[in-house]
Amino acid sequence: MSVQTVFFHSRIIDNMPVTWCYQVSTTDARKIYCSTGFPIGCYVDSAGTAKDACVIQPKLYNEKDTYYIFNHVRITLKYHNGAGEDWDGARLVSAQLWPSSCKDACKDPSCSQPFGIKAGGTEPITIPYTYQVLFTSNTSIKWASRWDYILESIPHTSIQWFSIMNSLVIVLFLSGMVAMIMLRTLHKDIARYNQLDTSDDAQEEFGWKLVHGDVFRPPGKGMLLSVMLGTGTQVVTMTSITL
Repeated sequence: MSVQTVFFHSRIIDNMPVTWCYQVSTTDARKIYCSTGFPIGCYVDSAGTAKDACVIQPKLYNEKDTYYIFNHVRITLKYHNGAGEDWDGARLVSAQLWPSSCKDACKDPSCSQPFGIKAGGTEPITIPYTYQVLFTSNTSIKWASRWDYILESIPHTSIQWFSIMNSLVIVLFLSGMVAMIMLRTLHKDIARYNQLDTSDDAQEEFGWKLVHGDVFRPPGKGMLLSVMLGTGTQVVTMTSITL
């Protein structure tokens, strides 16, 4: 069941995910996708159709109605030895692996005999898990750029300039509308103030100037308002109305 629902293993070495990089195009070998995990196995259905990760090696995983467990991983760790840098020692710049299904990795390092489990079986099975690690020095990858090969392989990582421009135009349009309304309102009020002739008319306030008297006016029951705000009454009321 876990194989059919595509459960994944995830591993981290030196705060860097161990990635599974594989080719996603049969015509362009440069199109590679790096996943930050690998499935626990794959499945070939009763019609002989390879599912999920089995499609990567269909000639090897070809038995009908069979689950293949990826119980062997080949891990390649690339490190920068510090040559030409201002730090000492070695630092990890790449961690990749390749999962395989293998009956006995010790006797068959190439995993030419996969570990298959027929569907519907009820007998207990012991699954051996093995791994091999290869350390290689690579000074062409800078330690500060060690994540580039992962980010470049993920689709849709390019900047969406159309969405950015669309949002910018909407913000400018709405800001212009608000500014236009404010200018028209203030212009009318200022024009009315300029037309006043008598001092009695000048004392009469109207328009936006009526607001200034309400800003510093204390509430009738300030203590009760403070208590209710302090206990979060407005939050409870808004939550009740919303729900």
